[in-house]
Amino acid sequence: MRRHRGIRRSKRKLFLFSILCLSLMPMTAYADTATTSVGSTSVSGSAAAERPVERVSSSPASTVKETAKPEAKITKEEAVAVARALFPQLNKAEARQVELGNNHSFPAPYQNVWNINWEIKNGNSSYGFNSLVDSISGELLQTHISGPYDDGDQAYYPPKVTEEEAFKLAKAFLFKASPSLTEADIRTAEQPKYAEGSLFGPVQYYFSFATLINGLPSPNENISITVNGNGEVTGYNRNKTVSEYPSSTPAVSLEDATSKYMSAFDLRLQYMPVYKPYGQEKTWFLGWVPSTVGDMIIDAHTGDFLNFSGEVVRPGELQYKKVAKGDKLFEPVKGQDTNGLLTSDQAFELAEALSPVVQSRTRASTYLNNHWSDRNKQVWNLNWSEKTPTGPYGAPQSSAIVDATTGQILEFRENNFFPPYMQQGMAKEVTGQEATITEREAEAKALDWVNRLYPNASDELKQMTSDPFASKQDGNNNFSFRFQRYIGDIPVSGDYTTITMDKGGKLLTYGSTRSAQSDTATASLQAKATKAEAEAAYREASELKLQYKNFGGYYTENNGYIEPKVKLTYGYTFKDEKKAGSMFDASTGQWRSVMNETGLAPDKAAPMPADVNGHRAQKDLETMVRYGILKPNDSGELRPDDAISVGDWLNMVALAVSPYYSSGKSISGGEAKPSFEDIDSGSPYYAAAELFVQSKWLDPKVSPKLGAEETLTREKLAVLLVNMVKYGKLAGQFNDRTELSFTDREQIKQRGAVWIAVQLGFFDGTQKQFEPGRTVTKAEAATALMQVVRLQGKLDQSIAR
Repeated sequence: MRRHRGIRRSKRKLFLFSILCLSLMPMTAYADTATTSVGSTSVSGSAAAERPVERVSSSPASTVKETAKPEAKITKEEAVAVARALFPQLNKAEARQVELGNNHSFPAPYQNVWNINWEIKNGNSSYGFNSLVDSISGELLQTHISGPYDDGDQAYYPPKVTEEEAFKLAKAFLFKASPSLTEADIRTAEQPKYAEGSLFGPVQYYFSFATLINGLPSPNENISITVNGNGEVTGYNRNKTVSEYPSSTPAVSLEDATSKYMSAFDLRLQYMPVYKPYGQEKTWFLGWVPSTVGDMIIDAHTGDFLNFSGEVVRPGELQYKKVAKGDKLFEPVKGQDTNGLLTSDQAFELAEALSPVVQSRTRASTYLNNHWSDRNKQVWNLNWSEKTPTGPYGAPQSSAIVDATTGQILEFRENNFFPPYMQQGMAKEVTGQEATITEREAEAKALDWVNRLYPNASDELKQMTSDPFASKQDGNNNFSFRFQRYIGDIPVSGDYTTITMDKGGKLLTYGSTRSAQSDTATASLQAKATKAEAEAAYREASELKLQYKNFGGYYTENNGYIEPKVKLTYGYTFKDEKKAGSMFDASTGQWRSVMNETGLAPDKAAPMPADVNGHRAQKDLETMVRYGILKPNDSGELRPDDAISVGDWLNMVALAVSPYYSSGKSISGGEAKPSFEDIDSGSPYYAAAELFVQSKWLDPKVSPKLGAEETLTREKLAVLLVNMVKYGKLAGQFNDRTELSFTDREQIKQRGAVWIAVQLGFFDGTQKQFEPGRTVTKAEAATALMQVVRLQGKLDQSIAR
C-alpha cells in the first residue's frame, strides 16, 4: 500500500510489471498477448442497452458471429442503486446509459455485468465514467470517480487520514462492495516499496487485495481500492473472469508434482538487467536463470505440463541456430537535416519499403522524440492511415519507429488497433489477392528482413527453432519468428527481434530491442557460482503451490482467439514472497532482484540516517528521506548541515514534484535545445532546469544563465521559492518597501522576494539578521520545501500541476 498521484502511479506500475515479465521470459516464442478483465480499457463504439454480446469467430475467413447472452438476476435500476449506495459522489451524477454485458472491453471474458455510464455536470462542462455491477450477485465490480475537482475538495499533504486509517476504510469498503467475501477469502497483497509518490498534488492511497477461490489463490482474481487523503474511496476494481471454478481437490499429489517439475527444471546463464527509474541506464548482472520457469505449469488434475494457453505440452530443450549472413545487410542512412538526423520523409521512405500495404496508405502523424528503451536514442514515430467505413475499430492504420541517427527500423506494426484475426482480411482488401507461401519461404523472408534491418544480425542473433511450450493451435496460420540476442555464447535477457507475417508473406509486425550500453556493462561479468550451486539455491528457495490458473481470453497474432478457461494447477513460486522477481547472481552467489533499483523507497522499518536523529529539522529531513528526495551516502550519513548548490535545490524540487523524475534526462522525453546557456543535455541538472522552465518558475529570457554549480544562498532561495508560489511579479513591486526589519536589510537586493518569503513562513522573520549571502544547508532546504508543500490548496493558484 502506498501513496500516489492518480493514474500516473498505475501506469508506472504496469510499465514496470510488463518489463519484468519480458525480462523473465526472453526465450518464449509466442507473440503479443494480453488478458482483459472487467476493468479493461474501453474500445470506442456505441452499444444498445441490454443487447447480447457478439463475439467474432477467430477464423479470419469466417464471418459467423457467436452470440453469448449475458444473464441478469437483478434489474438495471437495482444495479444503479448499488453503485449510488457505495459512492455518495454519485448522488449528483446521472446514469446516462445502462446496458447488460461488458460491450466496451475487448475481449471481455466475463459478461454478466450491468455497465452504467455516469455523467456529472460541472457548470457548463460535464465529464463521465462508468461502473460495472455483477448482474447475478449484485456486487460492485468497478467504479473510478474521475473528473475536475475544486482545490477546496482536495487533500494535500499532510492528509486528513493516515495510511493505516485509509487501509481500514478500504477494507471496510471491500466487504460492503462484495458482501459475499469474508476475511478468509482475501489477503492483503504484498506491495513493492516504491517511492511513496509526489509531495505535490492530491494525496491518494492505493491498496491491493488477492481474492481466494475455494481457499486457493487465483492470480486473475484481485481487488484494488483507491482512497484519497480525505478518507473517501475514489476507485474500486474487482477482476472477475469466470463464474465457475473447477474442483479444488487435486488428483496429483504435491510430492509427485514436485518430482515431475524438478526433473524438467534446468538453468542457463543469461545477462540480466536491473531496471532503474525511467530515463536511467539499466545495470547488468550475470544470472543463472530457469530456462522455462515462466511456462512450466502442471495440471493438478491430470499431471500434464501446460503452456501459456493451457495446452498440454512435453518439456524439452529450447533450441536456437545461428542467423546466416544475408546478401543484403543493414547499412546506416545519412541524415539530411541540419543536425545530421534523418528527415521525416527519409524515415517514411525507409519504412514504406517494408510493405506494399503501407505504400497505399496516407502518411499521418509523425513526431521526433527519445526511444522508450534508450533515452539517448532519437527516433521518428510514424503513422499511416486510410479512409474506410466507420466501425468500432476506426480506420486501418500502420505505425513504425525509426532511429533518426542511423535509419534503423526498430518497430513496425500493421493495423495495430485491430484484433489480430482481422488483419489478414484487411491486407486482402488492400492488395486484392490472398497468396500463400510455405513455412520455408516465410523463414527465408524473415531472415532476409532481419539481415537488412538489424546491424550485424549474423554476429549477434540466434533464431529460435524449437519451443516446446509454444501454442499448437492453428489460429490464423500466421508465421512468427523470434531471434534472441547473444553476447558471445550468453543470451541477453529482453533483447530479441520478432517478425510476424501473414500466410501470404505480408509483414504484420517487426520489433527489435537492443539494450544500450549492454556490451560494455557485461564485459567484465564472470560466473563464479556453478550451475550445481545455483540449482541447489533454487530448490531450497522455491516450491510448487496449488492455485487456480486462468488461460486464454485474448488474441495472439499467430493463434487467433484463445478461449478463456480456468484450471487447477501447480505453479512455481518462491517460499519468501519478497524474492519474487529475483534471479541467482552467478558472480556473487546471492539472490538479485531485477527491480530493486526502480525507484524503490527505503523500507519504512529501516533506520533513518543516524545524523538526522535529534536534528532541529529531523521531521522534515525524515520526510525527504522517506520520499527519496534526499538519500544517505554510502556510509549511511545524510550530512544535513552540508551546503547545497542551486542545482541541488532544483533536483530536490523536481523529485518532490515527480517521483519518477530522472536526474540529467528530459522529463518531457524530447530533445529540445537546453533553455539555459550554461546547462547542456548531459548536465545532472538539465531535467530539473527544464521542469522549472516548463512550470514558469524560471525564465531563461530574463536570466539566460542558471549558475547551477553555484552555492545556493538564502536570498537566491527566497527568489526561487517566491517564483514557485507564483508571486515573482508581485515581489518586484515590494523591492522599495521598508517592511523588512532585518538589520542587514541594505545588503538584500531582492527585498520584495525576501519579504514575501518571510510572510509565507519560508524563513524565520524574528531573527535580527537575514544573512542574504549565507549558504543554505540540506536541512534548511528541506524545511523550506516542506513549507511549500503545506501551502498547497491554500493559495489562489496551484503550485505544481
